Amino acid sequence: MARHMATTRLRSLAVGALTAVAAVTLTACGAAGTADADLENGKAKFVTSCGGCHMMAAAGTKGTVGPDLDDAFRMSRAEGFPSSTFQGVVHYWISNAEQGREPIMPRNIVTGKDAEDVAAYVAVYAGLGAKPGEVTQSPVLPAAIAPK
Repeated sequence: MARHMATTRLRSLAVGALTAVAAVTLTACGAAGTADADLENGKAKFVTSCGGCHMMAAAGTKGTVGPDLDDAFRMSRAEGFPSSTFQGVVHYWISNAEQGREPIMPRNIVTGKDAEDVAAYVAVYAGLGAKPGEVTQSPVLPAAIAPK
């Protein structure tokens, strides 16, 4: 049990570090925003395709195999990284999931517009800690967490 918790914690830290590195890269590349995303579809696809492995409070998922996405993005969100950065990171991992070690996340588990919607949904809600109310089409972050 302690080894599993340590492994999970290390994965969360690694994802957080990757997020910080990718943030600089993706922001420079002009990653797309969340304005055109269908957040309801993103939530539905996340729950069915990703939630079995990833924990995320907003989606109500309890996966324990992959990184806890709230933990993975919490620090970067608190430091003011924009949602577009998170969206780029998630979209990248959907397409380029690491295949060299267990557990293996399938590449392109969602594709096309569904992948964009999942990435936008995670970008808007991961790291908030508490399950927010009903998801709306508005990708605007609540004032309490919006980067200043």
